Amino acid sequence: MGAIGALIGGLFKSPKIRNILVVAALVASPQITKFFVLPPVLMAHAVDVANKDLPKQLDEATRLDRTSYSNGTFVYHYTLSDEVPADADVSMIKSESIAGICNSWRASFINKDIQAVEYRYMLHGNFKSFLVIPSDC
Repeated sequence: MGAIGALIGGLFKSPKIRNILVVAALVASPQITKFFVLPPVLMAHAVDVANKDLPKQLDEATRLDRTSYSNGTFVYHYTLSDEVPADADVSMIKSESIAGICNSWRASFINKDIQAVEYRYMLHGNFKSFLVIPSDC
């Protein structure tokens, strides 16, 4: 960050302005790292760890295929058995599981590490999903 401040400061003829920009950039560096650099890095690591043992059959009807993270949303990718009716309403899973989901993701929502969690189900060749956002909790 200091180098960026120096480069921008180089546009000014005043050494005083250049020095101020270098110091300001250095002071801002920890906050920029905390809010813009670390969250995606940490989520990428979480996805790698979660995917290590996947796909995994969770029960007779549900297989967790993988997880992903993009644009502030952590996504679980499931496949449901063909025995599950094609018109099944996955939003019922949300209403039955919301307390546990919120308990699992509360800290990440509070810390603003993520903006949402999506549960995406492949069912008879079609995707069905539901989203959990902080206000749901």
